[in-house]
Amino acid sequence: MARVGDTAGVEKLAQQLDREVPLGTIMQSYTLPSNAPLIELSRKHPERAIELLTLRHTNWRRGLLRHSNPSMYKGLAYLKLGMVATPLLNFKS
Repeated sequence: MARVGDTAGVEKLAQQLDREVPLGTIMQSYTLPSNAPLIELSRKHPERAIELLTLRHTNWRRGLLRHSNPSMYKGLAYLKLGMVATPLLNFKS
């Protein structure tokens, strides 16, 4: 939903899931935090998306999120900033 620009829908769903699954390790440690960078990209805040992706990179790198690709989103954020060479490094990882 965040990738298509429905940030309000994503935030509402994230709040609902946060209430319904407060002790869910996957939900709280991986799934919910993975939405924040995508929301920032949708809001045209690539700097904030890069910051969030860098903070969460360790958890994502463990491979527990099959539906997320932090390197791809980080590369897209760099492209939105006009930094063409930097994304190439991110897409290789």
